[in-house]
Amino acid sequence: METRGQVMALITELSKRQHRTHCFLVLICDPVFRILRADRAGIIVTEAVNFREQSQTLVEFLYRFSEVSDVQRGLDPTVRLATSDELRKSREPLSKWTPPDRYQRDFVTIEVYNKGGQVRQVVACGSLTVPDSPTGRATRAYPVYDLEDDVVRFLKDTWRADVEAMEKESDILAYLNDAGVEYVPKLTAGDDVPGPYQRTLTQDYVRKDWRAGKLAKLAPRIHHRILEDFIPYRIADFQTTRGMLQATHHAFIGALPMHSLLHLSNTSIAHRQAYDLGVLHRDISNNNVMITEDGKGILTDWDLSIRLLPPDEEGGPRKPRQSSRTVNF
Repeated sequence: METRGQVMALITELSKRQHRTHCFLVLICDPVFRILRADRAGIIVTEAVNFREQSQTLVEFLYRFSEVSDVQRGLDPTVRLATSDELRKSREPLSKWTPPDRYQRDFVTIEVYNKGGQVRQVVACGSLTVPDSPTGRATRAYPVYDLEDDVVRFLKDTWRADVEAMEKESDILAYLNDAGVEYVPKLTAGDDVPGPYQRTLTQDYVRKDWRAGKLAKLAPRIHHRILEDFIPYRIADFQTTRGMLQATHHAFIGALPMHSLLHLSNTSIAHRQAYDLGVLHRDISNNNVMITEDGKGILTDWDLSIRLLPPDEEGGPRKPRQSSRTVNF
């Protein structure tokens, strides 16, 4: 258990410090070794091989690994070091969010995809959040400099669950924006990241014949990025009580029954407007209610939201979309 804990810690750190789609590790516990391949769905582990008796197996893997491309090794090809010109343009606009010198990160240029295959390039330096688990959504949040419009925007980078009935967050935001819902992020660009290894592979290797432990249904995950028009501040960082209450009010007080809203004089609220359009957020927390620079409340993170079916289409209870999160009894 101690060794497995150390392995998980190493994979977590490697995945959070670098821009990766997956990674490989060689675990040596004399006289045996194992090869591990980890992505955001899980970890594939080989059987133990005695390298003192079968040294050729380890040598062959290391040779093959040295011959494959960076993409096959797990480096994300949609992220690269910023050029000197990109660095010159973005350094000052991003200075407010640049980490102190002792935590300095390289400025990187990230590709954000949109419907139809259009690509925007944005420059980032350090993330506001980093994932603390080797698996799952692995959400990162960046203030970024949009090279196309020469403005600072907000980038959310995540690995969404690719399961039936779960829509892309970019599609949900586009729908809410088109309908005029207030106090939700305005989508500038966003879609799944194309290319090899931008979808996890671990779930394809869950088989009863060699699965160690309980057989679990792993959800495949796809790399997803959305670019939004504002830099959020956590509601916990409010400056005044009025500011905190106003942000909360903007975001989700509208979820209360209508008879409780009569005194609000027709105020338009994010959660109520989305609910009236048939979208339920389902993940309201202090981490998902944000404040803009001008004090408005924004309800973010719509990746777990669900479409509400009309009564004549429901036809009984729905099946859970992710077995690890919800269960029908």
